[in-house]
Amino acid sequence: MSLSPNNSLSVNSARGIDTAKKVPLGPGRSLMDWIRNAPKRTPRATEITEEELANHNSEKDCWLAVRDVVYDVTAYIAYHPGGRDQIMRGAGIDATALFNKYHPWVNVENMLKTCIVGKLSFMKSSFKMPFAMNSLTATSSLPREAFSKPFFDWMQDDKFVRLFVTINQQDVVIRKEHVTLLHEEETNELHVYVFIEQNCYSLGYKLSSPVKSISFDLEKNKNVKINLEKVESTSWKNVGSALKDNKSFHKTELVQNRKFPVYLTEKVQINHDCYLFTFQHSPKSIARIPIGRHVHILLPNNQSLIRPYTPVPKSVASKAGQDGKETTFLVKIYKDGMFTPSLESLSIGDKVLMSLPEGLFDLSVVNDAVTITLFAAGTGITPMLGIIHYCMFEQFLELRTVKLIFFNKTEEDIVLRREMQSLALKFPRNFSITNVLSNPPSTWEGESGRISDSLVKQVAPEIAADNDSLERNEVLYGVCGPKAFTDLAVEILKKLNVPSSSVFPFRG
Repeated sequence: MSLSPNNSLSVNSARGIDTAKKVPLGPGRSLMDWIRNAPKRTPRATEITEEELANHNSEKDCWLAVRDVVYDVTAYIAYHPGGRDQIMRGAGIDATALFNKYHPWVNVENMLKTCIVGKLSFMKSSFKMPFAMNSLTATSSLPREAFSKPFFDWMQDDKFVRLFVTINQQDVVIRKEHVTLLHEEETNELHVYVFIEQNCYSLGYKLSSPVKSISFDLEKNKNVKINLEKVESTSWKNVGSALKDNKSFHKTELVQNRKFPVYLTEKVQINHDCYLFTFQHSPKSIARIPIGRHVHILLPNNQSLIRPYTPVPKSVASKAGQDGKETTFLVKIYKDGMFTPSLESLSIGDKVLMSLPEGLFDLSVVNDAVTITLFAAGTGITPMLGIIHYCMFEQFLELRTVKLIFFNKTEEDIVLRREMQSLALKFPRNFSITNVLSNPPSTWEGESGRISDSLVKQVAPEIAADNDSLERNEVLYGVCGPKAFTDLAVEILKKLNVPSSSVFPFRG
C-alpha cells in the first residue's frame, strides 16, 4: 500500500491498479480528514424515486445511488481521489455499475454511512420483469413484520428460458452466495434455493427439455434471474412438472436436510494431520456457501455418520474466490475417529453428500467493522479464513485492520503458516497474525500459553482503546475452537467490557 502525495491512503495502489487517473487533492482532503469531517444526516423513511434522484445532479447538490442506497455526496466531491469529473459521472443516477467498475473492493456502506439519504425505490429499478409482475405494486413496501413470499414468473426466447424470483422486501440484500442452483443430470431436475435472511424460497422442476447451461444474475441485490440455455430453440409449453415444495417459502432450517452429491477432485496434505479437500459440484449446479456458515458432510456408504464443516478459500493468499462450482474444506484427520479416516481414504472422483448451508453469521457485521480481531484454536481457523479473504480481496477497506490470534499446541500444528505470512506481507497495514503455542519448543520466539485474561491483554492491548473510540458496530470479535476455548474467550471479552453485540462465537 502506498501513500499519495497528500498523505491519503491510496486504495488503487493497494489493489495493484493503475493510479494514473487520480488527481492531487488539496490540504485537509485525505481519507482521514473525510472521516473526521463527514457531515451527518438522518436517513429518511420514504424511498427516493429515480425521478427525484435525477433532480440532484449538480456539484452543489449531488446525489447518487449505489446498490439500492441513495447517498448525498455533495460534501465528498472535494475528497474524491478520482476528482470532481469522475464522481459527477454518477450524479443523479444509479451509479452501481460505475462504482463496481472502478471501486468494487471499496466498502461504500462504511465510507459514506453518514451521507445516506434513503433507499432507492424498487419499482423504478432497471430490473426487467415480465408484464404480469409489473402490476404487483401494492405489496412493494410491506413492513418487515409482514415478510412476504417472493413472486415467481418465467419467460422465454429462442435461446433461453428465464426464471424470475422477485423479492419485494425493501431492506433485504441478496448476494450470490444466497442463491443455490442444484441440477441433476440423470433426471433433469432443477432445485433452486434463495436464502432470504432466516427464510428460504424454493423452486423445484423436472425441466421440460434438456439445457446446455444454467446461470443466474442478481438485479438490485435482491431479485434473481435464472438463465436456462436451451439445447434446442423450440418453445417450452411450461418450465416443467413441479416437484415437491415448488414455490415454497419456509424457515431455513426446514430445507437444511436437503443433501446433494459432490465429487472429490483434489486432496492436499498441508501439515502432519490436516488436509484440504476440494469437491466439485454437478456440472450445471451452482452452490456458494456464505462465509462463516457450515454444511454437513455424509459418506454415501454410511449415512448415519455426519459431520459439520466450514468451507474455506482454496487459497487464502490469492484473489480467487468461490465460483460456485466447487467447495474446499480444511479437515483434521483423527486416526482413531469414526468419520475422518473414511474421508482421508477417499479417492479422486469419489462421491460424498453435502447439505445446504447452516448458521447465523452474516457479512453485514464485517462490512460495518473497521477493527476485526479473530481468536481461533486449531481447526477453529476455518470460518476466520473466509473472513480474512473477504476483507483483503473482496471488500477491501483501507482503514480496516484484521488481527488473527491463532492458538495451537505445537509449531507443527500451525496450518497455512506460509500463506498467512504472505498475506501479512502483502497487506502490512491491514492484516497481522499472532501465533500462540501451548507446548512450544525451546527455540520458539513467539507467544506461548493458553487463552487467559492476561494473555489476551498482552496480544490484543488495543481492545480497551477500541471500546472507547469506536462504535459497537465498528468492532468485531470472532471466536472459534473447541467449546471450552470458545466459552472462555467469550467470557474474557466480557470481562474486558466488550459489548456482546460485538462478539460472534462460531459454534458448529
